[in-house]
Amino acid sequence: QETKTETERLGASYILISSILHTVFGGIGLYQVATFFKFSKRSSLVASLVYMLSPKFAGFTEAGHFGLIAASAWIPWVLYFLLNLLKEPKFSNTLRLSVSWLAIYLTHPVISIWIALLSPIVYFSKIFFFGNHAFAKLVKQTLFFVLSVLFFLAIAAPSLFTQIEYRDEFTRDLLLSNREVYPVWTYSQFAKSLIAPYLGSVFANSLDSEKWIALGLIPSILVAAGFAFLT
Repeated sequence: QETKTETERLGASYILISSILHTVFGGIGLYQVATFFKFSKRSSLVASLVYMLSPKFAGFTEAGHFGLIAASAWIPWVLYFLLNLLKEPKFSNTLRLSVSWLAIYLTHPVISIWIALLSPIVYFSKIFFFGNHAFAKLVKQTLFFVLSVLFFLAIAAPSLFTQIEYRDEFTRDLLLSNREVYPVWTYSQFAKSLIAPYLGSVFANSLDSEKWIALGLIPSILVAAGFAFLT
């Protein structure tokens, strides 16, 4: 049996510490979002813990997708900075939003595509359905959002345009164009993934690690029921 070198041990320790720190960072971000919506401290803390304890992160760790963990940690912060930009359209909030977009793009470009699609939907939905409809305020909020996009493009341009130019040569193009590289589900596999953890380690270890996401369904239901009972 091969022994790990000092470099390998240091690398493994770095990855573990980085994953933990990013998970906590994401939890803090969700706590900030919850408090923005005036949740109680207890509710905000529960929301933060549920996010940090997501089985999705365990699946990322097992599969070695540490870039996904880092990118996911920034998602609550994107929402938080979007909300702050809506509340106070000013230069500092513009920069914070641009940096959060950049952090996701540099850690996992595919996740950044979804964030790029969802950010304007969330932002302008909040304006038109829940915001102040004064024309001057709408113009100001729109201009500062556009400014955030321009800041992001200016900083990310060297990497972004290179990736666009050579996108057909990356393996990521295969993942986006060929559905067969993803796990194929059946109803029986989904049912098995829900109950396997409660039938012992033999059943749990028989699961494909790419299908671990379903493991969180029953705990999530129990958490929601417990939280509703406590409140």
